[in-house]
Amino acid sequence: MMSRERRILSRSQAGLLACLGAVLAMVLVAWLLIAPMRGRAIALQKEVDAGVARNDQALDRIRRISALQHEVAALESSLALETNQYVLRPVLGSYPVQRDLYRLAADTSFKIALIREVGAKETPTAIKAPAGRGAARPAARTAKATPPSAFARYTVEVAGEGTYADVYALIERLEQENPYCAVTDLSIRGLPASPERHRVTLTLEWPVLAPPPEAAPPARR
Repeated sequence: MMSRERRILSRSQAGLLACLGAVLAMVLVAWLLIAPMRGRAIALQKEVDAGVARNDQALDRIRRISALQHEVAALESSLALETNQYVLRPVLGSYPVQRDLYRLAADTSFKIALIREVGAKETPTAIKAPAGRGAARPAARTAKATPPSAFARYTVEVAGEGTYADVYALIERLEQENPYCAVTDLSIRGLPASPERHRVTLTLEWPVLAPPPEAAPPARR
């Protein structure tokens, strides 16, 4: 009788051990196989999502190419119109600024006594980096290189006499003639013999085409 009960018990223990072994095997399979595969699947999904986002950005940029081409064409047309109309060009080797100044001054009561053409000046293009707090490194204070400017500044000094209204009228005529003409310096001194009139010195600048940049010397072999 005891032998039979022992056999039944041993069978139950064997079945329980088999179940425990199966559960342990499933846990091991999940730990060794399923978990790494799931982690890999998550990583692959992130890579796929990132690739899809990059493709969407690329498609969006491609769709914008046509609009950008139209915008660039409009800007080039506007720049060409402004350049052809307002940028000074030499006539027979010199700029006709004196002729234009005498013509514009004739429309006012401003009397020109002297016109001195200083000449073309380079337009600054380098931008100095802002200095940080404390002792900044020398490299941080160096100028940032930028492409050369396509335009230079042609400077002229004008000396003459007139009232405040005459000076205002002359500057207004200059701006109407060329909105890119700039008054960079203005000096007014009174005349004791004529309180209403003054000695005036104007420094004017107009945009002109800059000379093409010098070609870099060929590298020595």
